[in-house]
Amino acid sequence: KTICSGQAVNYKVTLTPGGQPVGTTYSWAAPTMSDASVQGTAGAAVPESNALTITDILTNTTGSPITATYTLTPTSGAGCVGSPVVVVITVNPAPVITAGQVKTICSGDAVNYKVTLSPGGQPAGTTYSWAAPTLSSGGPQGTPGVGVLESAALTITDVLTNTTGSPITATYTLTPTSGAGCAGAPVSVVITINPARAVTAGQTKTICSGA
Repeated sequence: KTICSGQAVNYKVTLTPGGQPVGTTYSWAAPTMSDASVQGTAGAAVPESNALTITDILTNTTGSPITATYTLTPTSGAGCVGSPVVVVITVNPAPVITAGQVKTICSGDAVNYKVTLSPGGQPAGTTYSWAAPTLSSGGPQGTPGVGVLESAALTITDVLTNTTGSPITATYTLTPTSGAGCAGAPVSVVITINPARAVTAGQTKTICSGA
């Protein structure tokens, strides 16, 4: 079975013939993880009749698929032990946006910001989506993004303005989705917009010659 990082395995192990012999239970040690991480739990005398056999929640922050290998031993209700069988769960990574991403621009400039992942560029095929940014002051501006490729040279390219006279912020909340369809946690990217220095229009003065 294949799952996304952070999901439950929720796998039903089956017998041949189905459900026989009655009263069978499964036991297993904690899974062997291909990335050498320690996660998942052992099972002891888990009834075959359960709707689900393995229910561990597994995570993968490596940027590439990993596997969790469970070795289950069945025991009948009469105490007869069957041969151990391996169940392999593939855990696809969910993209992780690097935390704390910020940039400062001047009013009227393009954001032109490249959002990064940790590890860099992984998993391949990741895209970003976001709603229009939340502005700390002033009216709405900026645009949403849908399915913007992580591989693009720039992620956010909005031109933002600030006429308040003080710095304001535009907060973009991006959700990454891997090429395998695994969604990562939303992360905020904060753009500070410094105000442009504006000279008051129509300023005039009259002086006398030589003054």
